[in-house]
Amino acid sequence: MLFPEKSENTELKFRNIYTSPEWQDLDPINRAQLIMVAEGVKPGTIIGGNLSSFLKIIEKMGLEASLNTHRFQMAAVYDVATPEVMNKYRLRLLTADISATKAECHRINGEFLGYPACCTEEYNNPQKNLKARIAKSPNKFISNVDFELQGMIETTGHYPDELDFCPPSFTPCSANCENALCVLGKWKIRALRWSMGQI
Repeated sequence: MLFPEKSENTELKFRNIYTSPEWQDLDPINRAQLIMVAEGVKPGTIIGGNLSSFLKIIEKMGLEASLNTHRFQMAAVYDVATPEVMNKYRLRLLTADISATKAECHRINGEFLGYPACCTEEYNNPQKNLKARIAKSPNKFISNVDFELQGMIETTGHYPDELDFCPPSFTPCSANCENALCVLGKWKIRALRWSMGQI
């Protein structure tokens, strides 16, 4: 395994930071992603935003940020993780074959971000319900999870609530993927504690 197992510890390490003015300056989605990394629930994340507050917080948490901005992007974007995870991630990227496919890069990034391998594979090579998805939406690609969610909402009006805690960068392979729902369930617990002021 490239990155260490995520911690099951529920004791908060950085409660004092979560109430600081620098923390409040961050975008809420970035705060949620940083909580997941800082508390050991997720190996790494990719965020951008208010850099002065962001860099102070990263330093206080003992995390490391590495610039991950495409040359044509206007705003800075950073990979964030513990130094140990960041070193393993960099090494994995550097030692990937020069001819590494886009899919291999997605696998490395997916593991860094804590996404299940089955979800990364479906993202790389969409196959689940592909014919039905194309029939439903011939002119616009829809992911399998979106296809299944539409079906669930249309037929029952319900879907797994863990999917409400899916960050914009994560595409589960299925609305019922046990691996994705398990990961999202852990993120959900932290996000709810944070939103209720318990973090």
